[in-house]
Amino acid sequence: MSKDIFLCSYPRSGNTWLRLLLCDIFMQKNGIATNSNNVLELSDNIIPDMHQGGIDDLSPDVILPFRILKTHNNYKPEYQNSILLFRNPADALCSYFHFQFGTDQLTTDISIDEFTTKEATNWSSHANSFLSKLNELNSLIITYEQLYKEPILTLRRILFFLDYKTDIGIIVKAIQNHTFDKHKGKWQLKEENGKSGAFFRRGKIDSAIDELKHESLEVIEYYCAKTYNIVKQLETNQIKDFNANY
Repeated sequence: MSKDIFLCSYPRSGNTWLRLLLCDIFMQKNGIATNSNNVLELSDNIIPDMHQGGIDDLSPDVILPFRILKTHNNYKPEYQNSILLFRNPADALCSYFHFQFGTDQLTTDISIDEFTTKEATNWSSHANSFLSKLNELNSLIITYEQLYKEPILTLRRILFFLDYKTDIGIIVKAIQNHTFDKHKGKWQLKEENGKSGAFFRRGKIDSAIDELKHESLEVIEYYCAKTYNIVKQLETNQIKDFNANY
């Protein structure tokens, strides 16, 4: 595996949470005591965000045999070694709406239903840009839902993919440090009439059911469900292989 591994996802798919979990593990392995706050402060210097710059400004205290880079871009040829993170498209789209509104990238008159139904094709295009190239990639497929339900198994799969050895106690501590309740409400964003409020807002599975009209959910399903079902089946196959062999 080359030095660079790309953590690829559509925005608001759980990328930040996964980075926090991995950074916590890496910090512990480098002898640094961790908690929910100091990992949050250091995470950009351990797993940098390609969209924020400073990808070479890595923490000198956390030595890794690779560099992990976060990206929301569609597939690019250089993403040969990739962790592909997906989230239920309706949930991701709702969360992206609140983030866009909270960072003043949307006008106040656009509704969550209008935004999510228009953006659904972009979610599908992003996912399919990677799925269409799977035969050319060394990739691991992860879903937010699986990470939420079985974080230990998911992190073990990721660490195996990275060929990074650690013990179960370090993994468990990282998960305990980064429950959603410990981060909820952090990084406040603009809030108005129930829109946005914080970067760590809800984090629930199937939250879109409470936020979108039935007609909007049907539109998203039309454009995205087939692709997401493929993602879930691929992840299931990878989990079966992992459980059988490791």
